[in-house]
Amino acid sequence: MSICFVICYFGKLPVWFDAFMLSCQKNKAINWLIFTDASPPKLYPDNITFQYLNLDKFNTLAKAATAKNVAIKMPYKLCDFKPLYGDLFKSYLKAYTYWGHCDLDLVWGDITSFFQSIDYLRYDIVSTRKNAISGHCTIYKNNQNLCELYKEINIYWKPLLDKAYAGFDEGYFSYYIFRLLKETNRLKIYWEKDLAIERYTLQQKPLGWYWKEGKIYSKKDKQHLYLHFMNWKKSIQKMDFTYADQPEKFYINRSGMFNQRKNVKFNLHNYPIKTPLYALKHFIKKILKVKPKELSNYHPDYLRIEERYPS
Repeated sequence: MSICFVICYFGKLPVWFDAFMLSCQKNKAINWLIFTDASPPKLYPDNITFQYLNLDKFNTLAKAATAKNVAIKMPYKLCDFKPLYGDLFKSYLKAYTYWGHCDLDLVWGDITSFFQSIDYLRYDIVSTRKNAISGHCTIYKNNQNLCELYKEINIYWKPLLDKAYAGFDEGYFSYYIFRLLKETNRLKIYWEKDLAIERYTLQQKPLGWYWKEGKIYSKKDKQHLYLHFMNWKKSIQKMDFTYADQPEKFYINRSGMFNQRKNVKFNLHNYPIKTPLYALKHFIKKILKVKPKELSNYHPDYLRIEERYPS
């Protein structure tokens, strides 16, 4: 398996980073390339590589690729540039058949088996979001056409030059690919269903999540692909293990990640009063069989790029 995920991260590495590394280590057939201005940890798995990069150097790379005056000021704006990573970092990716982008605010399950189960080599793009590019886990075949696919989008550079996050990765780029599939047969894409455990599920079911021997499980021991805890990033402040400890199992909740079961305490912080309301809303929708909206109306970022950034 020749897959490399690219991550750009500026600032201090997050408190849960040791758990992230453990989950990468168990997916030995996949590699991660992390560009960061933070110092690498003393210990990390063989399938993670660190490369020093700061915002100024990233801007220089983006300027060279787009021929535009890219000047990112805040790290979150990097999300807009994820579809460009194959182009920006092509010199680092020559050895790989696929490159991808993902986030750090997640713990991986057995993604190696998932890619093998769908026979990923049949596809040009594999995304873990239904009918859309997933910012937190998408892989692309490593060729010039896909590395530079973003350049086919009319005035693609306008949202990239916007100072705020514009939703280019999961929005405009997704919309362009969605139209491309309808109008041509150029690409083969796997984006059949939502595969990650995300904030909506965690709002309804915040308890019972755990990682064991390279796999993510819910309270009822159901296995999942990975857990993306975007809404818990600020609240996760505790860990009772390090990467060096090599635990076989750890629990995950809103407060932190714990190898010792006794450290997982029930409190209102982990189960806020609004959680039952989310669960009730989800149950009512299921009973009423509320259908999701069409892709083009599902999220403001799916609007065609010309509508938000007119020529």
